[in-house]
Amino acid sequence: MAIDTQVLLSQLTLEEKISLLAGGSTWRTAPIPRLGIPSIKVTDGPSGARGETFVSGAKSSFIPCSTLLAATFDRAAVEMVGQLLGDETVAKGCQVLLAPTVCLQRSPLGGRNFEAFSEDPWLTGILGGAYVRGLQSKGVSATLKHYACNEQETRRFNVDVQISEKALRETYLLPFQMIVEAESPRAFMSSYNKVNGVHCDMNEFLLKKVLREEWGYKGIVMSDFGGTNSVVESLRAGLDLEMPGPPTRRRGLLPAIEGGEIAESELDIPVLRILEMIKSSGRFENPEERPEEGADSPEARSLLRRVAAEGTVLLKNRERALPLDPVRLNKIAVIGRLAKNPTAGGGGSATLNPHHLSNPFDAISDVVKDFGAEVHYAEGPTLHKFLPMITDGTLLAEDGVTPGVTIRYWIEEHQDFSGKPLETGTIPGTFVMMFGQEPAVIRGTQFAFRVTGTLTPKTTGNHELSLCNIGGSRLYINDQLVLDNWEWKERSEAFFTFGSKEKRTSVQLEAGVSYQLRVDSVAFPPQRNDEHNTCFDNQAGTRIGYLEEIKVDKIKEAQEIARGCDVAVLVVGMTDEWESEGHDRETLALPGGQDAMIKAVAAVTKTIVVNQSGAPISMPWLDDVDAVIQAWYQGQENGFAIADVLFGVVNPCGKLPITFPRLLEDAPCHKNFPFSGEDVVRYEEGTKVGYKHYSSDLVKPLFEFGFGLSYTSFKIEMVSGETLRHTTRTPARISCKVKNTGSVRGKEVVQVYIVPPGRFLRPMARQLAGFAKIDLAPGEAKIVSFELDKYSLGSFDEARGKWVAKKGARYTVGVGASSLNVPGIVDLILDESMEWL
Repeated sequence: MAIDTQVLLSQLTLEEKISLLAGGSTWRTAPIPRLGIPSIKVTDGPSGARGETFVSGAKSSFIPCSTLLAATFDRAAVEMVGQLLGDETVAKGCQVLLAPTVCLQRSPLGGRNFEAFSEDPWLTGILGGAYVRGLQSKGVSATLKHYACNEQETRRFNVDVQISEKALRETYLLPFQMIVEAESPRAFMSSYNKVNGVHCDMNEFLLKKVLREEWGYKGIVMSDFGGTNSVVESLRAGLDLEMPGPPTRRRGLLPAIEGGEIAESELDIPVLRILEMIKSSGRFENPEERPEEGADSPEARSLLRRVAAEGTVLLKNRERALPLDPVRLNKIAVIGRLAKNPTAGGGGSATLNPHHLSNPFDAISDVVKDFGAEVHYAEGPTLHKFLPMITDGTLLAEDGVTPGVTIRYWIEEHQDFSGKPLETGTIPGTFVMMFGQEPAVIRGTQFAFRVTGTLTPKTTGNHELSLCNIGGSRLYINDQLVLDNWEWKERSEAFFTFGSKEKRTSVQLEAGVSYQLRVDSVAFPPQRNDEHNTCFDNQAGTRIGYLEEIKVDKIKEAQEIARGCDVAVLVVGMTDEWESEGHDRETLALPGGQDAMIKAVAAVTKTIVVNQSGAPISMPWLDDVDAVIQAWYQGQENGFAIADVLFGVVNPCGKLPITFPRLLEDAPCHKNFPFSGEDVVRYEEGTKVGYKHYSSDLVKPLFEFGFGLSYTSFKIEMVSGETLRHTTRTPARISCKVKNTGSVRGKEVVQVYIVPPGRFLRPMARQLAGFAKIDLAPGEAKIVSFELDKYSLGSFDEARGKWVAKKGARYTVGVGASSLNVPGIVDLILDESMEWL
């Protein structure tokens, strides 16, 4: 029987309507059992369909970060990843995936850059659309986020983005608009920040005028979690759903209606949208929530391995240092902590529990073992921001087998940890984050929890321990208090910036001796919230760090191990502490002593650097090393993907979807990031974001947008006429020939760039307008053709409030292999005027 949502709407009481407009719990909308209306369940997000728990729930496919997906320049590959995410979302019993992120990498220091596809809005719109298309083909609703201008984490709940309408439309709203037009995403998420003085959840210009009226969007708009800043204003602006629960709307809407601030009828449109979302998700036919499961398969692993390798970018390859030939290797050094403990993805909402996690050391060892090569390892210097969590079996839960800790919960009156606990369980590792995962009976109350485990050090020494927490925590070793972080005042970047500063101490411990570790914690501290957020400060959690005393010079050790080896592969980069939701980076430099280690090793042997990061880094050692691979965050298959590229199983074909600057000061927004004034950031660079700034202002980057080397070589030649003409009925077709002029099979990304009227050509690249990835055998050539879309030819006219492209306008179009390598150039004339909203 078909569900009539209008009939359901007419049967709802006022209180039931209000309940539907806000989350019923952390990850679900509110059900109405009386009318058989089920909830819908949502899940993060950026690195895969995680389910309810951050790291302790059902396993998930850990996908490559969005920057790597963009580096593939491959629509089909991104769509297949979207399909995989659809299957994983269904396996988690969810109907909505809180992804993709289609904000831009405005600054190279953005803490959440790894979630964004690119600095380019058009590329983001094309590949974000492929992601949405794949995801929604599985019946799962995509959520475009964060709408809009959420390009920094610093003071993200408060910061006011001051921006011109032209820059807003042509740059930051464009990918959202393209995806709405092409793929009809079923959900939007408003961002935390303000735009031109108004929080995005209550911004009528963004939500009502642009999204609803101009773009004709029909789906729901939900708040980012805890990011609802009003009751009446947000509802009238077009925010349908406040997330999560317990929400502010349930406390505020009824008094507002009774006081005449808003009419009950104004609730009907957003309630109807929520009902339509429930209907389109199939929940009326299948109201029972399925248990969370993984969706692992050999096919999924193979896809993620291939995509991870094809998004890897070869930045330098002096004298064909790569690919490595295992037959010719006698001794190989694999160096860096990330070689055995790789960074699969960034921090924050991107955290999840992967099906498995390959690592570069094991993958490289597997390749060379059949050829008799020796593999030597050095971990190098530490690179942690917080003391590392205990994940290597040094700490076991009370069962003596499970790596991690045992956790027990008490209700409010038992904060002295007396009496029988309400519930007991285990958590892998030493990060306890309760974001809706605490026992339901104590959810929303002030409660206590105790974490226990057996710590067995591997070495004797003066070892460091640390605590970082929301609420109060005390750490004991064998019942002796060693860290007291119960009363704290200063916040840090931990727990989405609502956690305490990390408190550390040193304790003398003996190798092989078992110590009883205990942390007593109380949830829900007194309010310390000067941010506009109703969610994170009401959570609970604790983080236990541990580092055994380091008694040797790790850089010198790495150099000595590399000395005498045929080659050293250094796996370096960031971690999910340095690139994470909640805070921005402060520098382009690699953390710890990694730069010094690279220079030391490069002085004694042939050196290959593999960098894991979601954004640009500085490379003071670039001239000293033989090859550089930008691996990004490759997800669960990262070890295999890196080995595939190193040994030529995969010919690298990734291209940079962002610009690597030589200096931080060269970035277009450097003077306006993260602030221009107190809680204000001015986007004064306008539309000159990323490569548009570098090319138009003649600033030489370290590596330009679209750049990427191969183990073969290609030649691109324009075959179109000298002048092309364009109308909406007969779009101009730009054609070129690409030939593999090398000796091995490979893929080239042919790129089209356009310079608008009134601009002279220097050295090229105004706007990416097309791309195609071509697979070619040695000596093979293919003709590639492109059609320009309206966004490539139009610009936003602020005076008219429309996109326009004027008849007779003359454009310069170039085709090449990067934004600074565009050998083929033709003119294009627009034979008719166009305008649109």
